[in-house]
Amino acid sequence: GAWYYDGEEHVQPNHAVTDEGLGLVAGHATQAVQCAKITDAGNAANTLAVHVFSEDGKNVTANYDITYRTGTLTVLPRPITVTAASAEKVYDGTALTEGGVIVTSEYDPALVAGHTYTAETAGSITDAGTADNTVTEFAVFGADGRDVSYNYSATFAAGTLTVHPRPITVTAA
Repeated sequence: GAWYYDGEEHVQPNHAVTDEGLGLVAGHATQAVQCAKITDAGNAANTLAVHVFSEDGKNVTANYDITYRTGTLTVLPRPITVTAASAEKVYDGTALTEGGVIVTSEYDPALVAGHTYTAETAGSITDAGTADNTVTEFAVFGADGRDVSYNYSATFAAGTLTVHPRPITVTAA
């Protein structure tokens, strides 16, 4: 099984019984009793154990020689977009900067509940015009303070810093 990171523990108890000879006795069925688990982004071997039950619910596992083949569990990093905030002002002779970011995703909320982030941006403009505001650092932390950035796949986008010309009126004498 494969999932996008959501902070939850995932298991995949589904399995297939391959008939390599006689197969299961008619009316018998398998049930997963132990499964591998995965929470963070990455891969894990999907090891499991099954029991075989007869139609009347009796555990008949001991009557079978079971061979297990390992599958794979995958949690993909959660896709997010980190956009440096935009800002504007009228020219006043001082630099315009903006340190904020906006985090978005096709998932709501963009970050898993309890996660926080730190971010830094680089962008500055003093004279009238526009300049890019870019994300220079970004990290995500779990509720326990542990860096969990690896669970996210961040795409970075620039914001715009705009300084508008200062309007003045000159009246001839």
